Amino acid sequence: MSTAAAFTAKRILMPLPGNGIGGAQMSAMLLAQGLANEFAWHAGIALDRSTMSRKLFEDSGLEVLTASNLGTPDVRLSKFRLGRAAHAARAAGSALRVIRQFRPDVVTLNTKSGLIPWALAARTAQVPVVWYVRGCRRTRYDSVRTRLSSRIVFAANAVASSYADLPLPPHTTIRNGVRATFFDTDDCREDRLRREIEAADDDVIVLFVGNLIPRKRPLWAARCLSEVIRRSDVPVRFVIAGEDRDNGQTTQALNEIFSAAGVASNLHVLGHRQDIPELMRDSDILILTSEPDGEAFPRVIIEAMACGLPVISTDVAGVDEAVQDGQTGMLIGPHDEPGFVSAVSTLVHDSRMRQQMSGRAVTCARDNFQQSHVVHQFNDFLSDL
Repeated sequence: MSTAAAFTAKRILMPLPGNGIGGAQMSAMLLAQGLANEFAWHAGIALDRSTMSRKLFEDSGLEVLTASNLGTPDVRLSKFRLGRAAHAARAAGSALRVIRQFRPDVVTLNTKSGLIPWALAARTAQVPVVWYVRGCRRTRYDSVRTRLSSRIVFAANAVASSYADLPLPPHTTIRNGVRATFFDTDDCREDRLRREIEAADDDVIVLFVGNLIPRKRPLWAARCLSEVIRRSDVPVRFVIAGEDRDNGQTTQALNEIFSAAGVASNLHVLGHRQDIPELMRDSDILILTSEPDGEAFPRVIIEAMACGLPVISTDVAGVDEAVQDGQTGMLIGPHDEPGFVSAVSTLVHDSRMRQQMSGRAVTCARDNFQQSHVVHQFNDFLSDL
C-alpha cells in the first residue's frame, strides 16, 4: 500500500494560541493544506473565539474549531500558583471538548503556549501529541512539555541542540519551506513597490518583513539603516512590512529615529501586507535583525532567497542553516551594530555582488526549501503514530 493510501482520512488537529498572524499561524496553515492536498489528511485548526487569524484560516478552506483559554495564563493570575492551575484546568477542559468533537488521530502544536493543557487533554482522549519546537529560548516547563509529547519536531538543528540536555521522545528536524508562489517570476520586478513609495529606478530598496515586536528588533534595524542612509552616496529606501502590535508606538519610534538622523523621507512603514512575494521581488536586499534566541528558522529568509534577494541577518539560531555567509547573504553578530551597518553599506554599493548573491539564493531555496518537501517529511514522521 502506498504512503498516500495508508493516510487516507487521517485527522490532524492544530491548536493555535494567540491573536495575531505570524510565523506559527502561517506554518500551521501551510502544513495543514499540504497534508490535506498531498496525503488526504483532514486538518482542523482550533482558535480562540476572537482571533484575528480566524478569517485567514476560514478562507484557506480548513475546518476551524473554537476553543477558549488557548493561550498563556492571565498575567495577574500567573503570579499565583492557584491561578495558573485554575487557568490550566479551564484550558484542558476546553481542549478536551474540541478533541472529542473533532476526533483527531494526532494533535500538533507549534507554540509553547497552551501545549501542557492540550497535551493533558489529548492523553485523556488517548491521542498522541506532536510538539513542533520553533524557538531556542528555554523556559522552566520545557521538561514537562517534552515528557508530555509523543514526538517532537525541531525547526532547525540549532533548536534541537538547545534541548539536547533533556530526555526526548522520538524526534527529528524539519525546517520551514517556501510556497511555490515565491518562485513564480512571471511578474518579476514590475516595480509596483517603487511606484507606491515613489522611489527612483536607481534607489536601493532594503526590506524588513516581520511583525513589529521586540524580538524582531525593528528599532535596532532602524538605527542601523538610518546610519547607512545618512552615510551613503547611493539613494537608499528602507521599507518595513509588518503589523505594529503596540498600538502604533513602534511606528512612531521608527519615524523618530529616522527624523533624528535627517532621513525621514527614506523610511516607509507599510503595515501588514498580503503581497509579500511582490514586495520581495521589487526590493534589492532583505534584512533580519532578530535578537539571540528570538528565532528558530525564519521563513522570511528563505522566502526572500526564493525571490532572489540577498539576505543580511543577525547570526542567530538556525539562520546559518539557510544563509551561506558571503554566498547568498551576510551573517553578522547579533550585538554588532557597526558590523551590520558595514554589511548593508557594502551590499548597497556593490550591485554586482547583489546580483551574484541573488542567483545563488534562488538556487539554494529551490534545491533545499520547497514547502512540498516539508509536507512529505511531516507525513513520513507521523506515519506510524
